[in-house]
Amino acid sequence: MKFSPTTFGVPKSLDEALKDAQSQSEFPDSLHEDIMRAVRLEHERLARSAPAQTEPSGAGHLFRWVPVSAFALGLLLALVWALPRRDSQTNAVQTPVPQPLDMASQMLDFGSEIPFAMPRALASPLSDEMARLGLDFTNAVDVVLASVP
Repeated sequence: MKFSPTTFGVPKSLDEALKDAQSQSEFPDSLHEDIMRAVRLEHERLARSAPAQTEPSGAGHLFRWVPVSAFALGLLLALVWALPRRDSQTNAVQTPVPQPLDMASQMLDFGSEIPFAMPRALASPLSDEMARLGLDFTNAVDVVLASVP
């Protein structure tokens, strides 16, 4: 769908007049080029004046890794110290490992008890609340009856 200039309320003559008019800019056309040239020259000047950085070689390079290696070794020793140790005494007393079928049969037995235990577990809080509500009602009736002459 093509929009004409009058679609948005702009008369066609005004649109043509704006297109034909020359923009009166107060900035010279070469302003961007001048700025970029100055930035490049400054960058080149800084690059020439900065000393070249070289990688340390030999012993200086190796000494840089000493603290990292010591830290890694310390972490490794802490991990070895924190892990449980296997002594001969702990091997003598071993806990029996439950068999998977025994565990499954216990879960199945527990599953068959759920339909009988669930209604009591769900109704217990409600029945307790109903008992407290009945007690509150009885106490309210006693107060009202006591205040009547």
